[in-house]
Amino acid sequence: MRRVFKTTAGIVFAALILIGAGSWFVINLATRSLPLRDGETTVEGIRDSVHIHRNRYGIPHIIAASDEDLFFGVGYAHAQDRMWQLDLGRRYGQGRLAEILGRDALDVDVFTRHVDFAGTAARLYRFISDDSRMALDAYARGVNAWLAEHRERLPFEFDALGYEPEDWKGEHSLILGRLMSWEMCLSFWTDAALGEVAARYGSGIAEELIPRWPADAPTVTDVDNPPASGTLTNKIGFEKTPQYTPPEFDGAVAETWQYVREYYGIKGTAAGSNSWAVRAAGNDKRAILANDPHLTLMMPPRWYQAHLTSPGINAAGLTIPGLPFVVVGRNDAIAWGVTNIMLDDCDLFVEKLDTSNRRRYYISESETAEFKFRTDTIQVKDSIPAVIRIRSTERSALISDAHLFRHPELVMTEARADTGAAAFYRRKALSFRWTGYEMSDEILAMYRLQKAHNWDRFLRALSIFTTPALNFSYADTAGNVGVAPAANVPRRGSNNPNLPARGWVAEEDWQGMHPPTDLPHLYNPERPYVFSANNLTSRKLPFHVSALWEPSSRARRIDELLSQLDIYTAADVSFMQMDLISPHARELTPILTRALSDSLIAETRDYDETERAAITLLNQWDYSMHSGSAAAAIFNVLLERLVYETFHDELGDQLYYKLTFVSNVPMRLILQFAHEADNPWFDDRRTLEKEERDAIIRRAFHAAIKQLRQDMDSDDAPSWNWGAIHQVEVPHLFGEQAAMRTLVNIGPFPADGNVTTINNSEWRFYDPYTVRTATSMRFVADMRDSVVRTILPGGNSGQALSPHYANQMQLWRTGGFATIPMSRSHHPGFDETLHLVPARDER
Repeated sequence: MRRVFKTTAGIVFAALILIGAGSWFVINLATRSLPLRDGETTVEGIRDSVHIHRNRYGIPHIIAASDEDLFFGVGYAHAQDRMWQLDLGRRYGQGRLAEILGRDALDVDVFTRHVDFAGTAARLYRFISDDSRMALDAYARGVNAWLAEHRERLPFEFDALGYEPEDWKGEHSLILGRLMSWEMCLSFWTDAALGEVAARYGSGIAEELIPRWPADAPTVTDVDNPPASGTLTNKIGFEKTPQYTPPEFDGAVAETWQYVREYYGIKGTAAGSNSWAVRAAGNDKRAILANDPHLTLMMPPRWYQAHLTSPGINAAGLTIPGLPFVVVGRNDAIAWGVTNIMLDDCDLFVEKLDTSNRRRYYISESETAEFKFRTDTIQVKDSIPAVIRIRSTERSALISDAHLFRHPELVMTEARADTGAAAFYRRKALSFRWTGYEMSDEILAMYRLQKAHNWDRFLRALSIFTTPALNFSYADTAGNVGVAPAANVPRRGSNNPNLPARGWVAEEDWQGMHPPTDLPHLYNPERPYVFSANNLTSRKLPFHVSALWEPSSRARRIDELLSQLDIYTAADVSFMQMDLISPHARELTPILTRALSDSLIAETRDYDETERAAITLLNQWDYSMHSGSAAAAIFNVLLERLVYETFHDELGDQLYYKLTFVSNVPMRLILQFAHEADNPWFDDRRTLEKEERDAIIRRAFHAAIKQLRQDMDSDDAPSWNWGAIHQVEVPHLFGEQAAMRTLVNIGPFPADGNVTTINNSEWRFYDPYTVRTATSMRFVADMRDSVVRTILPGGNSGQALSPHYANQMQLWRTGGFATIPMSRSHHPGFDETLHLVPARDER
């Protein structure tokens, strides 16, 4: 939201800061909405008193006499600390940002109204169980009770933008739930990118750019011995390539998808996680579970720590603002964590338009159907409303129309070219299928999970959890461990699932869903642990799940570390979650250094002193991505240059950008190709000579050292360090303004890791090396212990001048934790107590 805040919030706060009594006024404005933490307040919407106890990190322990009142308390606490976050997410999903931000946000609203998160949520609300509606409605009453008390004392963002939030409704929580699913939907982009490659160069070339999973790499649910190292699994979800003809295609709609994501602050694509569960050896009835999801960092954080207690629930861990449950945590009997399955949950469809009747499209080679039309009005701050007309097939709205709204030049009457995007959109349009449109009840699944007390109850809860597609790790007090993927997996037709399909060919459409119960699970294997790190689900599945797995590096490292431990403690977990060794670098670096060293012997004149020192550093490297490491800096910059030199000459600027946007694709491809010295992708098509791998490695190396000299302002390679160019800043949406940045943003500071390390931090190939995605929280549950351990990159409060806004950041950086006791009763460490007392007529 960079531009809009320059014209709105930036002006407001710059003016406030510059006026004579500005500092007092700003502090008063920004602190008046800080939550009441001690005392008593009377509220409507509960039957019995609800007690919100808080510790020194602002983490609440919410105690209620019933589940319904407990969910009310969660809503109240979330509103206390995260009201701006709640409202912004709701408006983003509803397509109502332009109401508060003006015309700058109109393109975003048009896109989200075409996706129709709000309409989907309304249908879901009617579909879900009575218990689910009870939980969501109670949560909404809690949010609204806080709002009713604080209409004149709202967080500063509302004052800056000059509006008040509307009351919360149960279905608004479902909007946020589907937004989470959409954030993890990367196949929308990769289908578009590969579709453009296929349309330009043929499907064979496109399929070469679909990474294969290494056959010796661990999977989530298989425990048998993998094949020999070096082979690749050929299963990419499609075995009929010779018969497949890709449709005419323009993938620029993905650029609008990216614009909409980044407008909301989602800058990364590595929506991954680590999770593992380990059972103790011998007769020690104990298991430990660890989890650390990787998401775009933002202020306030994505997660909210809480302990929830009622007669039927005692769960502690991480909630998500907008939802009334512990999403990652433990209860008195079991613990659970989550990782992204990386499901291919979306397919693009090219629709063939009836050029003689623009109201119709083809549903077969000869039969047409009429679009469904609806008119929608978007209110725009300081401007006239925008009226849009949305065309839909039975699959979805035409998402290409949202792209055309942003690029009207493609539909202007003077755009008469017979080729290119303008011509494509005169004949074709794009719709999509997405698992998020299926009716499901994740609310009931999470409700059951809070109360599950064994593996069978755990599986029963997950049997109805379909989106977002997640691997759920499991540990219990009896020492059992397991992992269970949960998702609706599309039953696809005859098309390649990694490329756009033809909407008028029925055989290429989805044929229903594989429910969560069709996916394998793993329980108490012979080895004492289970784990998932966005790796391949199983080699044995007969249907396509994905080709978008994260690099196998984290899964290999977790397996390696867990297999070495005889005794495992919570302290071991802390060390593991901060681990910086990259098996990806360990496999790739010898290939790089052999190419460089061979040249060093034959052509010493090709290297100067700095380059020879850099090669020595790589040869001596321990593959740790520590922020202080010179070798880590050299490796990552060389990696970026090698990917560029390998793919850019074939693809050009636009397609190179699209291929590398989802970082796991080039990261996996370059390691895969590096094992083939004569792989044709290494040849530079711009030259007459035929280049092989080693020549391109040397070219990339020279470019990398040149870049590092410039970035480090030094020729002394041993003095370079990865953290000088690899930095993390946790931004607030108002943080674009210099006057606000130090108040609402955290950082920047040097960052460890990269996307291949357990301690994870993603940078983008087309815009290196700033951190875009990192560990969004850490969680550890030792089931023999009476506490859980959690940490956030920031704090539990979303209010910038709260003492709990950033008071966990240093612990997050160093691997520390805040502990939450599992006691059902009030713990003395929670020394602030707010009593919510029901209004008289509700007792």
